[in-house]
Order: sequence, then structure tokens, then C-alpha cells
Amino acid sequence: MQLYTRLQEKLKNTRPAKQRRHDIALRNVLTCGHCSKTITWQTQKGHLYGTCQRNLPDCKQNKMLREEQVHELLISTLDQLISPSQDIFKWIIDRIVDENNESNDTAEQLKQNLTQRISRLENMLETLYDDKLAGEITKERYKAKKATIQKQLADLHDELGVADITTANKHEDAIDIMELTQTAKAQYLDSEMGNDAKRTILTKLFDSVTYANNSVSVKLSFLAESIAKRSAETRQIMETQKTLNQTTKKDPKNGGQFVKKDENISLFPVWQGHVESNHDLRFWRPLY
Repeated sequence: MQLYTRLQEKLKNTRPAKQRRHDIALRNVLTCGHCSKTITWQTQKGHLYGTCQRNLPDCKQNKMLREEQVHELLISTLDQLISPSQDIFKWIIDRIVDENNESNDTAEQLKQNLTQRISRLENMLETLYDDKLAGEITKERYKAKKATIQKQLADLHDELGVADITTANKHEDAIDIMELTQTAKAQYLDSEMGNDAKRTILTKLFDSVTYANNSVSVKLSFLAESIAKRSAETRQIMETQKTLNQTTKKDPKNGGQFVKKDENISLFPVWQGHVESNHDLRFWRPLY
């Protein structure tokens, strides 16, 4: 995916340490929860500390924040994104890719239809102009009809533009973000990864990282939050099934062979919940 490729390119960043020493990983990432200004960083006794530089009373109450504290919270949050069942995660990715292909086919038909309608209207404009030159319609009639057709053309061009943007980008962006949620922690911890790439990860997965009342809080993006919730549900189901599996294995009649299937049945609706009691995949709600 494009996002993954861009991150890998940044991963290869091998600028000398002297040039990178002021390139702080959390630069422009953390904001003050009181005034919304960016937290600035300075080195003291070999450690980086962040603070809000404004002199507002609430801002001044914040103590200097050690960089390691923020990294610990971010890493912990990234860990929550990882699905304990990569089989199910791969399944939902494949489902979205299939949906993308189907949507693209439908979108292509829509775009062809819009293009044909635009072409017909453009031909009507040419014919209308010829009629005006031939004196078959009055100037007032020509101007009125021309304005109507031009308005229709503008609307159709807008529809065509929206179709171009939404058909592929929505799915591709979602897939990029979903795949990133599963690798972000490992990449963030990779000592070879440049800080630019780390900031890219944070900006893609977090809506905000704020510091207020001597506490750091994070807000995941909508899709990342959705992944985190489903990963937590998956973890709980798998732990429950693990306990059941230990009991079932003691039964020589089945040896616990059905547990994996039952587990997957329980996990499918977690990642793409079905509507009411209908388990037909065609009626399932999308993840994003």
C-alpha cells in the first residue's frame, strides 16, 4: 500500500546523527490541553522535557513533561490496536478489498453514464449556437437555454469529480490505515526508523495527543479507535474460548476440534457486525 511504502522510504533515512539531533520524535505532536498550543521540548540532564511556553495560569500549572512518559503511553495505545487473531484481520482486509473491487465496477458504470450525459449536453450547446447563428431562435431564448445547459453541465462535472474521489480512495485509505494499525507498534519501536516516519504514524492513527493537569491523554482517529475496540473484543472472546478449549480437550469424543470454528464464528461479527439476526455477509455493516 502507498502509506506503507512511504513509511518504508522514511525508514531508510540514514542522515548523520549530527543533522538529526534536534529532530525530536514528538515535535508538533503534543499540544497543551489548556490553550491548544504546541508543546515545546528542551534537553535537561540528558533527557527531553516538554512544556507549554504560554504564561496562562492553567498552562503554568503543568509540570515539565518527560518525553519517555509520552512514548510509554503511545506505545501502550499502539499495542491495543493489534488484533490477537491475525487470521480474522486478514479476512476483513480481504472482504474490504473485494468490496472495493465491486464498488469500482459500479463506479465505472456511473462515471461512464455521467460522461455520456456531459457529452450530450455539450453537443446540445453546439447545436444551440448553430440555431442562434441561423436565426432560428432569439438571443433571449439562446441565453436562457444556454444558462440552463451550463448549469446542468456544472452539476454533472461535480458529480463526476465526487465519483472519482470516493470510489477508490475511501477503501484504499481505510486499508492503508488498518494495515498500519497492526505494524505501527513494531515500526515505532524500531531504532532504525526515522522520526519523520514515527510522526507520520502518529498523525495517521491519532487525532490528538494533549497535556493538561500534569496528565497526557490521547485520542485515536475514528478508524483506529474502531480497530482498538474490536481488538479488545477479540482478545476477550479468545481468552474465553481458550478456557473452554482446555475443558473440551479433556473430552475424548471431539478433542476440542470444534472450538476453533466456534471461535471464528464469534469473531466474524466483531469485525463486521451483522444487522440484527441476519448472518448473510451481504447485509453486514461496514467497518468504517
